[in-house]
Amino acid sequence: MLSIENLGKRFGSQVLYQNASFSLGERERIGIVGPNGAGKSTFFKILTQLEDLDEGKVHTPNHYDILLMEQEWHPQAGDTVVEATLRVFSKWHHAKHELMALGRQLENDESVLDAYQKQESVFLALGGFQVEHEIKEVLSGLGFKEGDFDKQATSLSGGWRMRCYLAGLLIQKADLLLLDEPTNHLDMDSVVWFENFILNYPHSVMMISHDRRLIETIATKILEFSPPKMTLWPYGLQKFESSKVERMQQLEKEMIHKQREIDKLKDFARRFGAKSTKARQAQNKLKSAVHFENEMEKLKQEMPLEAKRRSTFTLSLSKRQPKVCIQIEDGVFGYQKETPLFAIKKIHIESGKAIGVIGDNGVGKTTFLRTVAGEIDPLGGMVQVHQSCKVSLFTQHRMEELPLQAKAIDYLIEQSHNQPIALIRSIAASLGLSEVDVDKNVAVMSGGEKARLSLARILLQKPDILLLDEPTNHLDMQACDSLIEGLQHYEGTVIVVSHNRDFLDAMVDQIYHLHDGVADVHLGNYSYFSGKVDETKSSVSLKEDKKTVSSKKSKEEKRLEAQARQEKSQKKQLLQKQVNTLEEDM
Repeated sequence: MLSIENLGKRFGSQVLYQNASFSLGERERIGIVGPNGAGKSTFFKILTQLEDLDEGKVHTPNHYDILLMEQEWHPQAGDTVVEATLRVFSKWHHAKHELMALGRQLENDESVLDAYQKQESVFLALGGFQVEHEIKEVLSGLGFKEGDFDKQATSLSGGWRMRCYLAGLLIQKADLLLLDEPTNHLDMDSVVWFENFILNYPHSVMMISHDRRLIETIATKILEFSPPKMTLWPYGLQKFESSKVERMQQLEKEMIHKQREIDKLKDFARRFGAKSTKARQAQNKLKSAVHFENEMEKLKQEMPLEAKRRSTFTLSLSKRQPKVCIQIEDGVFGYQKETPLFAIKKIHIESGKAIGVIGDNGVGKTTFLRTVAGEIDPLGGMVQVHQSCKVSLFTQHRMEELPLQAKAIDYLIEQSHNQPIALIRSIAASLGLSEVDVDKNVAVMSGGEKARLSLARILLQKPDILLLDEPTNHLDMQACDSLIEGLQHYEGTVIVVSHNRDFLDAMVDQIYHLHDGVADVHLGNYSYFSGKVDETKSSVSLKEDKKTVSSKKSKEEKRLEAQARQEKSQKKQLLQKQVNTLEEDM
């Protein structure tokens, strides 16, 4: 059992957590929540001794494996997908290498037999050659096809490399698995598979994720980061959030009550402080007011950090929108005419629609956005945006365009085209960029901060058509909620690629499902689409069952008919025999 005792950590003057204590049992699934900058990733580094503690202790049992998911991973040159993934399981990889070396020695030197047998025991304890079979199952679950297994791992994109790495972590079955945004590079089907894998994981898991539905599904407990506190709550996300709302409401009531008392006491002191007969009483009232103000400060400290940070924004469009903003006819999408990704016969997108684009990785979701944005041409047909419509595209690669030497706030002001400074700071704050964050130079910002800065820039441009490629990847849950709230009041058109199911449910009224070279259009949000898919699968399964039953019934009927014919034939033969006997007697 892992236990935390009076844990404390600070960065400069900022206290991330202090006096934090809790223990972790077997097969615990802990969902980690809290705003960006609250110390969640730092806590993971503390558990794996990559970051020092300022106070307290972390107690772990002997031979207790803790495995941390890094944010970057680079495969070794020459390794296939399977080889690179197995190399992540370093203990297994080393044990196999040693066993093979001893096996070669054993061919000429029987004195290494004992060493070989000991090494074989070590290798088998780690899963033996069965691991090579299991790793292919995990890779398949994460979206790889059988034909991908022998590809060079270095030829993969960053997202697919991270899937390899994730598979290599999952296969190890560590005592405690620390996962930091593990679904950022997964498509929808892979997220669902991963969810089921974690539900059946034989040991403990701690997971940081902005995906509310994922945490809601897998977490048995919630570890909340709200500087300067870290608190383990003994229930899942739904109860945690409802309890937090109740706590905040209670704190707000207490603060309102104390503020009224403070106002009354100060008012008395102001009115009667000059009167000699009530001067002492007025002084006592002032002392009481100071006491209440101190209590008020304590209550403010109790208020969750997200509540203090709570901010949203409103994007209003100045001009009237056309009825149809995007027309696609006989559109062919991709990069090479010989191998197009998909085609769309005819779609007219009306202004104000919110569309979610889903499908496996590599089917062309980002290509679709880039084509609509005019960054690449269609391979055939027409993809036309109304001439009066301004289009803005957000992708993860937009971070590369940021000016590293500029101050973040200056960059946003420059890009906002004379938007009010209050709106600029409001949008930045809603995405989790504090006043301290936006006063930084871009060069010193983290990858997540740069992504949020890039998204803020896109929103400030107030486009008529907003194209978003995985916009929630670097947002915490609070920032996701703020983005949803802001976009729900946005009058323009939104087309979003996302694997975040709750985000799609809250945002979109249509789903474009890209698969097998086509784009199917479905009305409704993701859950409605998913429900229809499940119904179709159930219907197909039921029909197959009926066919089987019908087939079985038909065979049974034939058997009975054959049996009846046989009995009839036997009766006929018996009757004929009786007739013959009678004739002989006569």
